[in-house]
Parts: sequence; structure tokens; C-alpha cells
Amino acid sequence: MKPRTPGFWLIVATVGLLALLPIQALAGMSPEEVKMFTETKVTAEKGNAQAQSKLGECYYHGKGVAQDYVQAVSWFRKAAEQWFVPAQFQMGLFYANGAGVTKDEIEAFAYWNLIKENHPLAQWHLASLEMKMAPEARTRGRKRAEELIHENESKQVGKPWNYADEYRASERERLSNPRNLKVLLEAEAEALAVSPYMKSGGYTGPGASKELQAIVQSFDFTSDGVSDRYRVAQQQMYQITMMLQREWGKGSVKESERESAETMIKAHKGDAAAQFVIGKGYYKTSKTRDYENALKWLLKSAEQGNRQAQAELGECYLDVAQRSSTPEQAMIESAKWYRVAAEAGDAKAQYGLSRVYNKGQSTEKDTEECVKWLRLSAAQGYVPAQTDLWHKLEDMAYKHTPLTQKQIQKKKLSKTDYVDTTLIWQQETLEMLKWSRQLADHGDTNAMNHQGYAYHEGKFVAKDEAAALKWHRMAAEAGDEWMQGLLWSLYSTGKATYFDPVPVDEVEAMKWCRILAANRNAEAIYAIGNCYAEGRGVPQSNVEAYAYWTASLLRWGSGPRGDQTELAKRLELRAKMSAVELAAAQKRSGEILTDLQINSMKKQAQFNAKQLQESLDYR
Repeated sequence: MKPRTPGFWLIVATVGLLALLPIQALAGMSPEEVKMFTETKVTAEKGNAQAQSKLGECYYHGKGVAQDYVQAVSWFRKAAEQWFVPAQFQMGLFYANGAGVTKDEIEAFAYWNLIKENHPLAQWHLASLEMKMAPEARTRGRKRAEELIHENESKQVGKPWNYADEYRASERERLSNPRNLKVLLEAEAEALAVSPYMKSGGYTGPGASKELQAIVQSFDFTSDGVSDRYRVAQQQMYQITMMLQREWGKGSVKESERESAETMIKAHKGDAAAQFVIGKGYYKTSKTRDYENALKWLLKSAEQGNRQAQAELGECYLDVAQRSSTPEQAMIESAKWYRVAAEAGDAKAQYGLSRVYNKGQSTEKDTEECVKWLRLSAAQGYVPAQTDLWHKLEDMAYKHTPLTQKQIQKKKLSKTDYVDTTLIWQQETLEMLKWSRQLADHGDTNAMNHQGYAYHEGKFVAKDEAAALKWHRMAAEAGDEWMQGLLWSLYSTGKATYFDPVPVDEVEAMKWCRILAANRNAEAIYAIGNCYAEGRGVPQSNVEAYAYWTASLLRWGSGPRGDQTELAKRLELRAKMSAVELAAAQKRSGEILTDLQINSMKKQAQFNAKQLQESLDYR
């Protein structure tokens, strides 16, 4: 008898597992899902943290196995005990929502507090939870976080790396380095200053407010006790922000420019411009939108012929319709006011009217009318209309893609039955490329990649790999992380999806790897360590290799792959290094983690600044 292969025994195990599952558990599940569950379970039972987390997802979503929240929590907990950061974040969600466990905000706080420096979403959830919790509850949450550290330490005995000790040591080192604290405090002040809530109390526009800037400028980064003073300064900045949030939440007429006495008096006297400001203020700048007052004042202004108010009224009615269980009347009003302003040439209203036709709720869904108004708006340079027109034409061109001769024969279509759509398809595709190019020229990364695909495939342009690579590089340089990853792969291996093969270029590969790493990509951070260890694309350096490996492992806990391979490589290098080299590497890893944190804060600040500017546009 022939020896059985490992694949044979996997099939046997899968069949055996299927026999144990209840019939209803298999309903609607594909064989691929069941196979994936079986393979994941085998790996998870060997102690792989990433597989344990993935198995928890299978139980949570009912993929390949009957849905079971209790089992989901059990497997996520196993991964969390190995300091696998995504699993720790998920445990916080379980306790916050009471899924598979008794709802417990203290426990949720503890899990998120453990990983707040390593997981952006954990920071956000923790901040939201803190606002609802009493001071004594937050203290209990921090104490519980320390207990979790000790509990998990006891389960890590005999393993080659004690995460908790090293994480605490790394944080002590990182937060005692004046260089780290200075750049952190400056970045935190900038991020807080452009929060949408910072519209009063010394707000000076998209930059640091006077109060926050004063704290940074007066901070002493040189004398002893810098770490403790940093925490005090950090707390002061958050207290200022919380105070301004409370002021914003009151919606005070006295402090709000949109409801200032002067503007309100003008509105009551019938001034259309003032009525528009008041109405848009109720609609766009209230913390909780007041649709009743927004519609009241916008209608007064619109009826006097204020075109901005007419367009805004159409948008407000459309928003109301989307939130209503009976949207018909609101959609009719939306279409009515959008049309008045659209026919007068307002680009925003033309775009809004196209959305109403696209919804097809108060008017017959009419693609021609939708595209007509999109074209009019796009021609005036209204970017949302240009974007929607590009995608609408892409959908239309796909539907009109002509059949091949083989497809015609397969469908058994006669000459009278078959409608040749080649000309329509060509026209729509050419127009789609035109708008895609216009958006690409104005910095839209999706449009840049679309241009790259067109040149790669030779789609209505001459096939040109150099032009394709140029557009894809532009998208990556503009911040498209997916394309950054493809370029990293292209230059490190010589091949990647959407690209013809190129010679391996280790220096160029390192450039894109660093860009990805700056976005907190743990795999890229670890790969930089590999490059330093082997001297690929950079000078060989044990200190830099160890520092990047440490930063990646502290970022993810069990390493990017969730196994012990990364830990073993690091321990092997550690044994070769002197005490001086290890101290330098520890300091350097703290700087790397700080720079990652600052980059994340800067991106959040840019997002906040954009939101803040949008909220002030009504003035």
C-alpha cells in the first residue's frame, strides 16, 4: 500500500470534523471555509498566536464552524496572553460590548490601556471610554492593566522572551530620553490644536492653540525628572482640550459666531445671507444637527433666491430622507430645491441633483439625467462630481463591453438579436479616462493608479510600462499604502502584480520599506531589521537590526507572523552583541517607536485639520 501524504490526513481530519459539527452549523458554508477553519485550528493548538486570533474570528463570525462567542473569546484570550496586540484589542471590544463575556468597562479599559501606544484604534476607543468613566473607575482600569501584565507573565514561563518586562523597560527608556519627549509633546500639541473641538479658547487656525503652545514652550527638557514633568504637561494639554469640548457641547449662543446676536437680528429682519448662515450653522456646525431649525432658516433664505441656501436646502432634505423610514416627501423637496439652484448654474446643486436621480426614490431612476448633471457640475471643476462621473462611466462602460465572437456563438445570438455596443463602450471608456486623468493631475491616488493600469494594459492608450510605473510611483509617493507595498515587493523580488519584471534594486526596495514602516506596518519594520542584519540596501549593523526587530516585536507582541521565529533570530543576534551595543540598540528602538507614534499623530492632525477647515467653511 502506498504511504499516505500529509494532504490525505488533512482530508481525513476535515471529514472527521464535519461529522462532529451539527448540520445547521454547515448550512451556507463553503468547503473552503471549513478547510480554512480546520487548518487554522491545527496551527492554533500548537500555540501560534496569530492562528489563535484567526480561529477566534472563525468562531465569532461562524466561518467554517457554528458561531460561538464563548469559544471566540477563549481563543482570542489565548492569543492575547501571548501579547498579540490585535487579540488584546479584540478582548477590549468583547468586554466593552458584552459579546461572549459579561460587559465590563474596567476590563475593556485595561486591555486597551495595555496597547494604547501600539494600536491607533485602541487609543480612540480608550479616549471615548475615558470620557464616560468616573476618575475612580479609570484608576481601577489602570490597576487592572497591571494585573493583566502579571497574569500573562506567569503564563509565559519557559518561553524565550518575556514581553512584559521588556515592554516596561523599553517604555522607561523611551520616556526618559529628552529627544523623544520633546518631539512627542510638540506632536501631541499640534494634533490636539487642530481637533474640530478647538474652535474657541484661543484657537488660532490650523496650528497649535495659544494654551497648548505655551505648555510646550515652557517645558524644560534638560533637568532631572523630565519623564514625570512630561506626563504632567501631557495631562494639562488634555485638560484644556476637554474643557473646550465641554464648551462646544453647550452650544452657547454667546460663544457661537453662527448665532451671534448681530447675525440673528439680521436674519429675523429678513436678511437672506444671515438666514443662510444661521441655517447652515444649525445643519453643519452643531455638535448634534438640528434639522428642524436648519430647514426653517434655509427655507427662508432659499425662498428669497439665495442660491447657496437653495443648494444647501437640497442637501439637508436629502440627508433627512436618508435617515427616514418614509423618505419620499423629503426626496421630492430635495430634488425641487436642488433643481432650482442647478438650473441657475450652481455646481454643488448640479452634483446634488445627480445624486437624487441616482437614488431613484422620488424620481424615476434615470442614468442619463444623473450623468447629464454630473457632466455639468464636473465641467465647473467640482471634484466630487468629477469623481462620481469617472466611476459612473466606468460602470456604464463595463455594462457595454462588446461580446467576443466566441461569446456570441456560445449564447447562440443571431445578427438580429445581437446589439453591437462597441462604439458606446469606446466613447464611455475614453471619457472615463479623461476624467480619471484630470483627477490624477489634481492628486487623486486612485485615479493615478487607474492611469497606471491603463498604460500597463494598453487600454485606449499605447502600452507603456514606463508610463504605468510613473503613475503608480506618483500614487505611492502621494500616500497610497497598497501601492507602496507593491513597489517594495517589486524592487525586493523583481516582480509584483500589475508590473513587468524589473531588476532587483535593494536600495529602492529599502526606500519603500521605510515609507511603509513609518505607517506602523510591523512587517516592514521587521524587514528593515533583516536588511540591516544582512547588509541588504543598507550598511550592515547589528545595533540597527536589533533595534528594528525589537520595535516590531514590541509593536505586535508575538511578531508579525505570530510565531517564535522572529524571537529566535533576535535572541541569536543578542548573544553576539556587547553590553554597549545592546544599550545603544535599546535606546534606538525607543526612538523608532517614538517616531512611529509621532507619524501616526501627524496623520491624525492632518485629518483633524481638514475636518476643522471644512467645519469653518460656512463663515
